[in-house]
Amino acid sequence: MFLVYLMLVGLIFGSLCAYVAGEKGRRRGSWFIAGFFLSLLALIALAAIPALTEEERQRREEQKHGKADEELEEWRRKMKKPL
Repeated sequence: MFLVYLMLVGLIFGSLCAYVAGEKGRRRGSWFIAGFFLSLLALIALAAIPALTEEERQRREEQKHGKADEELEEWRRKMKKPL
């Protein structure tokens, strides 16, 4: 019964953290995991950090896509090498 209680509390705090993180422009999945395991501590930490500005969001998106492009190019180079 105690395990069910812990899971329920984890899901509630994980969902709250994911929602707040989304509103602040942060990664929802990472904050869900933090909220699930750290509960109130993660929610307090999330409340303490500032929201991302539009410029910061755009820069993160560009970095994410740039990294994906680099990985794709590396994979293409590897595939062109003869065995």
